[in-house]
Amino acid sequence: NDPGSNGTIYVDDADATLIDCVLEDNSAEGGYSGIRVVGSQSRLTVTGGRFERNVNTGNPMLGGAISSEGGSLEVSGVTFRDNETEADGAAIFISSDSRISDVVIDGCLFAGNTSVGTSDVHSLTPDGLIFTNNVVIASSFSPQAVLIHNSSEDAEYTVANNTFIRTSTTSPCAINAYPDGAIRVFNNVFNGFGTRIISNGWYWTDLSIDRSDIRQNLIRDYLPQAGDGIDPSNFGG
Repeated sequence: NDPGSNGTIYVDDADATLIDCVLEDNSAEGGYSGIRVVGSQSRLTVTGGRFERNVNTGNPMLGGAISSEGGSLEVSGVTFRDNETEADGAAIFISSDSRISDVVIDGCLFAGNTSVGTSDVHSLTPDGLIFTNNVVIASSFSPQAVLIHNSSEDAEYTVANNTFIRTSTTSPCAINAYPDGAIRVFNNVFNGFGTRIISNGWYWTDLSIDRSDIRQNLIRDYLPQAGDGIDPSNFGG
């Protein structure tokens, strides 16, 4: 399916709720392959379901499955698998126009997503992020699992109770964070990343360590090998 410039599903200053939705095999060149959300009053809630093999090309700032350019976003219990973008956010891209204080990504599986630009989840939002209880199997084609930047000094980002799995030496780090605000990273499991757990991109001074809370994370310094059973099906979805 070729959804055109506005995506397979287009939300403009409206409330939309998707339950157990399956969105797969959509492609767009210069447009949106999955869901596009615009408008400051929009609210998108996605519960359950799966987004697989959605591909967009030719646009520098689009997520492979969900692009949130305004309003708020809540995603829970969704499988994001094998989505692709030539831009930022292989699965989810959140722009600086979103009311990120209302954005929650919880209990999702990210596996096999490909981003030429940055990561599985790319957040440009100014006010914070809640990313909890997810499993992220880092793709060798996405430089980071989660990228956070362009925030305000009052922003608070929470990354907690997630499992990050590195399956390739070419997936450098789990979290690339260079916000002006504070970041809380706790109770996560990082498998195979070694010392490449948290980076803050090109600007070390942008990460407010004195306001951040990084604790009680389990680091397993082991890169899974073929035959180890590291497969998305082992994590549900």
